[in-house]
Parts: sequence; C-alpha cells; structure tokens
Amino acid sequence: MFSLLCPGQTLSQDDGTRVILAVGDVARCESHWKDRVAYWLGGIPGWTAISTAVGWQRNEPAPSLGAKHTAQLLERLPGVILGLGDLAYRKGTLWEYETCFGKAWSSIIPRVRPVPGNHDYKTGAAGYRAYFGARTGGPLNFYSFDLAGWHLIALNSEIDAAAGSQQARWLASDLADNVGKCSLAFFHRPAYSSAQRDGKQFARQLFKVLYEGGATLILNGHHHLYERIVPLDGWGAIDFQRGIRQFVVGTGGSDFKERPSPGVFSEQLIAYHYGMLRLSLMPSSYGWQFLEAPSGKELDRGRSACRPIQRLDQ
Repeated sequence: MFSLLCPGQTLSQDDGTRVILAVGDVARCESHWKDRVAYWLGGIPGWTAISTAVGWQRNEPAPSLGAKHTAQLLERLPGVILGLGDLAYRKGTLWEYETCFGKAWSSIIPRVRPVPGNHDYKTGAAGYRAYFGARTGGPLNFYSFDLAGWHLIALNSEIDAAAGSQQARWLASDLADNVGKCSLAFFHRPAYSSAQRDGKQFARQLFKVLYEGGATLILNGHHHLYERIVPLDGWGAIDFQRGIRQFVVGTGGSDFKERPSPGVFSEQLIAYHYGMLRLSLMPSSYGWQFLEAPSGKELDRGRSACRPIQRLDQ
C-alpha cells in the first residue's frame, strides 16, 4: 500500500549518525457509547430514522488518543520508524489497519518498518501483510536491512525459532553474513521483562540465536510500558561483556495493562507514559532516549558501545 525500500536494500552507505525511532502496541479504535448503541440497534426496523432524529446516528470509529499522541511526536522527529508489533487492535484486520492505525499515523506510515505481533496473528497476519505488502519480508514476516553501517534484523516472535526451524536457520545465516557490523534486532514479544506474561518461548529462542551470533541490541513491544534491561546472555543471565541489551517499548498508544515491580535485570522501568525510543546509531556506539508523547520530554537516556557481530565460538 505504501512504498519504501525493499527488504535487504541498503538505506545508507555512509558512516554518519542515523536516527531510529521505535515503538509498538499502537492503535485501537474508540467510539462513543451512543455509537455502540446505534450499532446494536441498527437492525431494528425504523431505527435509522429514530436515531437520526435524536442525533444517535452511528459515527465512524476514531483512533485512540494515545495513538494520536505518538503520531504528533513522530511527525516532528526525523528517522526510520521501527513498528514493534500490534500496530492495529484487536485482531490486526485490514479494516483495523486502515481505520484505527492508518488514520492516526497517516503522515508517517511510509517511514515504518514493521514486525507482526500476537494480535496480528489472531487473523493469521493476513491484514498485516495486506497493509504493509513487500515491507513484511515475505510470508514468514522476517527480513533485514542496513542503516549507517549497522545491520537491522526484523524477526517474528509469533512463529517457531527453535534450532532447525526456517527462521533460526535464516537468522544464523544472516548474522554470519554480516560479521563486523553493529547489529540491532526487533520483534514483538520480549524474551525477558519485569512484566510476566505467557508466550515467551519463540522470543527466547530468537534471543539465544542472536546472542550466539553476536548481536548488540534487541527492541520489543508487547508489554505496554517502557523498560531498559541490563545486557543478558542467551539464557537470561547478566553478561556485561557479551550480553544483549534489550528495550521494551510497548507505549505507542494502546491502553496501559501492566505496572510491575522492576526485576533484578531491569535498569529502568517507566509505566503509564506514551512515548517512543529514539536511538542514535553511530559507527561504534549508540545512544538512546525515551521520549514522552506528545510532549517530547526526555524520561530516560544513555549511551553505550556497540559490539560488532562476532560469533560466540570466535
């Protein structure tokens, strides 16, 4: 539906700083209670005339206020946008993408590089693929591309990533083909987070392959909060030497579900704030900011060295 670079195409050839904006869990449609009543009673003979007379005709659903807030901030910030899954609720249908997500983020959608979430798979990700087309990377919804000397890997936490699976084989090969580059992976469900929810199996399989392949960063959504997690190894133990730092950024506009206590591996946990992660990618390092939406107020920041891809056995 919207044109952007095809999977695998390089966005930049230079070594200058480039900006990534990342957020997931964005848009659901809201309607007034009178619109819901009009929907329920719409089949009653004569209801249309009655509802019109009393001003209860059904209105078109509108995107949630939170989705509009993140859009307002994204419109002011340059950079490629990583959509961390569940961009349209509740089932990721094409109608929900066009109505709930599309109306809120209309001006910035061409900048989005997406991954699917669990809500997209309530309809087999059919709406997600129809909406984003070639940007999904194909029927299994994973792909990679380069940006300013970094290698970015979009993965699918809703399908198998165990050893021998198609996704795991592709990911291991992709990492091996990009040895020497700083790398960032993004997918919907976090392997580790202070918020405890089911469904981590595939995410932890991906995390392990990424650790063994020498990745630096992982970005996720799914939990409706912001969390920065200390570098971990492929089994979830703290590893400052080779571990992967993880950011959870499920603050794109959907309702707030969780406010957990920080776990032992949590460096920063922020609940009940819409916002997005802003990453500055540099040749040998990266900087991060968590910016509140729509104000742009900085709630978290830092900088760290990147570790170029190098296999665990090297």
